[in-house]
Amino acid sequence: MPFLRKKIQETLSENISQKIFQLELADESFIELLNELLVILSVDELNLLLEFAVEDEEWSSEKKILLLQELLSNQNSVICEKAIIYLEPFIGKKIIPLIEHLVTNQSHGVRSRVFWVLAKYATERDLTLEIIDELKTASEDNEQIFLAAALYQRNNSASSLEMRFLKDYYIQQFYDPKIDELKVSLVGKQGLAAKVIGLILWEAGIELYSTGSLQSENMLWLIEK
Repeated sequence: MPFLRKKIQETLSENISQKIFQLELADESFIELLNELLVILSVDELNLLLEFAVEDEEWSSEKKILLLQELLSNQNSVICEKAIIYLEPFIGKKIIPLIEHLVTNQSHGVRSRVFWVLAKYATERDLTLEIIDELKTASEDNEQIFLAAALYQRNNSASSLEMRFLKDYYIQQFYDPKIDELKVSLVGKQGLAAKVIGLILWEAGIELYSTGSLQSENMLWLIEK
């Protein structure tokens, strides 16, 4: 039995777990059953449903898209962040009108994901200075990573404003070029950002610090268009 299915059975009530499994088979009643679940699930339970739905091969792409679209409006920032990241590969540029209003969301995490999507698809918009301003105030690893990737998406030339700013930011926040060492521990706070942003810069031809490559870390999706 797949891990998430077993976890649903073991941690949720029988009534709720059965409703979740009914979603796999539901057709016309899918939206009605989904809306019924969304109002009674806690944040942790909703997160479990989200992860299960994305991983479950019994869920069609259409059902996954419907669920993720509903979760874009969830008040919990982590749920919203995940919905953006999981939905984008399914519908590509069509996600823009669904999330662009979230660029003013109170959560840094949500805004960073939105900027990453806009940088990838809304090539006609001048977003660079907005992304830079957002990165200046970002404090969490994943916020910094998505905003760094957004700058790469805008212009990955080593001489561009985007990459020159990101290089300076990396040296200021994470890296001491005089001794060729990181200022932070890779296993501590900011360690993930130091590692991944270093790899993003390496992809742009700015070779400051590398522990491998985005490809070896299965993270090329961050910068691919």
